[in-house]
Amino acid sequence: MTPITNPPLHHSTNHQSPILSTFSLTAGYKRARDIIRGINVVIEEGEFVGLFGTNGAGKSTVLKAIMGLLYQKEGQILYYPGNGASSMDIIKHSADMRSRMGIKYLTQDARIFPNFTVKDNLMFAVNYDNNAYEQRIERIFTLFPDMGENSFLKKKGDDLSGGQREKTAIAMVLITEPRLLMLDEPSSGLSPNIVGALLKGIRDFQKSRDGKMGIILIEQQKLFDAKNICDSLYLMKNGSVVDLEGNISREKLKADSISEEDLERFMLVEA
Repeated sequence: MTPITNPPLHHSTNHQSPILSTFSLTAGYKRARDIIRGINVVIEEGEFVGLFGTNGAGKSTVLKAIMGLLYQKEGQILYYPGNGASSMDIIKHSADMRSRMGIKYLTQDARIFPNFTVKDNLMFAVNYDNNAYEQRIERIFTLFPDMGENSFLKKKGDDLSGGQREKTAIAMVLITEPRLLMLDEPSSGLSPNIVGALLKGIRDFQKSRDGKMGIILIEQQKLFDAKNICDSLYLMKNGSVVDLEGNISREKLKADSISEEDLERFMLVEA
């Protein structure tokens, strides 16, 4: 395979404990055809996983199904809470219950409260727990230094630029210190020159959590920035996990085993 032209940002970690595993997950809408079929994915502690495929491949549907936002017709979603607790099948749990268990999902159109200040939005995310806010906010400022400015924190959501709203939405999720974080194109609305820094910052935030937080990322716009920061990849086509040739597969691919050219070829063929 052709070597990767840009040095990867991922790190080599011996992942040992799973956070979440799906087995033969089939989901969609009750009165419509299944959108994803037979999905088997495993996310381990400290792992940064990329989910790649063209529009309509089923990537966002996988995240929505894991979050409990779609009808899950068949299969299992095993969640491992950590600290020695046994796994549990959460396929019948509500989205709210999954969120309270530490699974967070940030959509492309993530919303903030327009009449709240940035600080109020962050306080809401931690249920107005001032101690939690004070203990965690410095990590947020490390990721987004400009948020540390008092003027930024006092701005209302309606007064923020598109990029500032996106940062605030991401910060609202990260300040909850999730066990599993699912990001659906987090760089939408951000200028290209800060996307790499954003992804690296999210990775650094993951490391600051003692390497326990797992991340699933969908990034259609900044494909290679995302690929180079991931540990592992799943490729998707027509609602199924596939290999580079488009054949149905259960294989999780190591990010550093796939060149940018291989990934670009796969995306162009599928398009």
